[in-house]
Amino acid sequence: MVVEECTCESWSASSASMQGWRKTHEDAHIFECSCGGPEPSGVFVVLDGHGGKVAADHSRDILKELLVPLIQRGSLDKTTAEEELRRIFIDTDERLRAKLPIEDKSGTTVVAALVTRTSSNYCIHLAHAGDSRALVCAAGGVIHASEDHKPSRQDETERIRAAGGFVDHGPYGGGPLRVDGTLAVSRAFGDFHFKPSDRAPDACKVTPLPEVRTVFAAPGDWILIACDGIFDVFSNDEARNFIASRLPEGELTDGSAVVKELLNRCLEKGSKDNCTAMLIQLRPDCPVKPYQRTLDLGAYRSIQNDEVLRKYRDFFEAEGFTDPQLQNAQD
Repeated sequence: MVVEECTCESWSASSASMQGWRKTHEDAHIFECSCGGPEPSGVFVVLDGHGGKVAADHSRDILKELLVPLIQRGSLDKTTAEEELRRIFIDTDERLRAKLPIEDKSGTTVVAALVTRTSSNYCIHLAHAGDSRALVCAAGGVIHASEDHKPSRQDETERIRAAGGFVDHGPYGGGPLRVDGTLAVSRAFGDFHFKPSDRAPDACKVTPLPEVRTVFAAPGDWILIACDGIFDVFSNDEARNFIASRLPEGELTDGSAVVKELLNRCLEKGSKDNCTAMLIQLRPDCPVKPYQRTLDLGAYRSIQNDEVLRKYRDFFEAEGFTDPQLQNAQD
């Protein structure tokens, strides 16, 4: 796993990402704990690529360029946040189209949390397209949970059909319902074979338009954003209970240990997907700790299979860790 952590004066953020059982790692993310501006602000995004990683990597870079200046303006009202985030998601998809070769069919889901601390509470703007998910939780339960954009969702089925598409299980039958029998998510960046360039984004079978929600939270609440590799094996309540049981009330917890344990539990529960999860603990007056990015080797040093070892090394190298760094990495 690659683990990131940072604590500013208003929250503590932690992230863990792993390839899991997949042959390639197609997740990407944005982890900007302290963006500045008139109020403490942060941008946290998880992107789950499919059909390759190109769309996820480019989308991450474009979104970071657009989202950080937005949150640096300070807390936005609900209407402005929705307008701006819809505009940014459409702009990101248009810029992505210009970057990808015409034959590239990769795409990526996205879930974003833009966080600011006001004088009395926390303002969280959530935006998602696809089946990566956000939970905002308090001691009493879930405050808000995003709803996945799947072709099986009734409003998504109707939208796809209105765009000239159909929803079906695909040529092999069984499994999830898919757009035109091929794609299991109905909103995403990329996937331009479902998006004629002369059509408006909301008139395409697959659209980049996000659902946007503004949520207010209190000190002690927390946010989880993660790809479907987590939520394939955890329900919202199970994920909430898993994390809440590891966050003693009134105390700041080592969030990196929690997200690592969450990803390991996903493997135990049978997840075969890439997994990325971020936990943001909302607490005023946190002890500031600088950004840190480390590698957790997992079972690397005990593996005897050459092919599996090569996959580990490919992942390490792709994430920027060299052989000398592996010697000092955490087991």
